[in-house]
Amino acid sequence: MKAYESQMAWNHQAAPASTENPVSQPEGKSNSLYHSLSMTIIDGRVVHKPQLIETKTGKTVGHFSIAVNHGSDSVSFIDVETWNNKAKACFEQLNKGNRVIVQGTLRQERWEDKDGHKKSKIKVIANNVIFVPKVPQNNKND
Repeated sequence: MKAYESQMAWNHQAAPASTENPVSQPEGKSNSLYHSLSMTIIDGRVVHKPQLIETKTGKTVGHFSIAVNHGSDSVSFIDVETWNNKAKACFEQLNKGNRVIVQGTLRQERWEDKDGHKKSKIKVIANNVIFVPKVPQNNKND
């Protein structure tokens, strides 16, 4: 097991005994199995220093992007949104190039630009952000 894997904290709830509701959902949420399957885990490197914004209600929201390398010629850039203490921790500790593992849910934003063209973007709303420590490189002179 890699060192950073032990840092992952999962928020699993035990499934209820009833067969009518096979997935435990927070109160007021749909019991559809579909809603429980939107979790994603992404391993990548921070593209830019996270940015913080305070909402009108006093909550802190953070935004940053990570680059996910799919091979020698393919990279995806994924936007990540964090809230409150997670946002503050990311702002304080992350810099461009740091490796992170983000666990969260996918969210699609839709809007129209000033010319009336429909736009959309998918981002990850982070439940957990793991700051992967740098692995020391072996000294070949040893």
